[in-house]
Amino acid sequence: KKKLNAKKAKKGPLRKSRKVAAGVIEQVLARPDPPRTEHTTDQVDWYAVLDAPLVEIVKCIRCRGMHWMLARRIKGILKRVMAQRGCLSLEFLRDTPTRDANEYLLAL
Repeated sequence: KKKLNAKKAKKGPLRKSRKVAAGVIEQVLARPDPPRTEHTTDQVDWYAVLDAPLVEIVKCIRCRGMHWMLARRIKGILKRVMAQRGCLSLEFLRDTPTRDANEYLLAL
């Protein structure tokens, strides 16, 4: 019985922390989006990201987690696209067969 009680004791705090985490997530998702202003944009200036210092990209994606690794990957992909295509547009993929487009993107 002591082993069973020990297992229950270990699971108790974990279950409680999961409930707390679920409650926090629910609160965050219930918040309305911030108001849009003249500074709000729905697109990214990828040339600015390419030219930005790595630390600035990290600051923008810090809340995501694994921000240093992701920032390096983003910069690396942008550099490869620029070297291969001469611009940061992937519009050419619109008319590319799905399999070829998928291979191109996975190779980045």
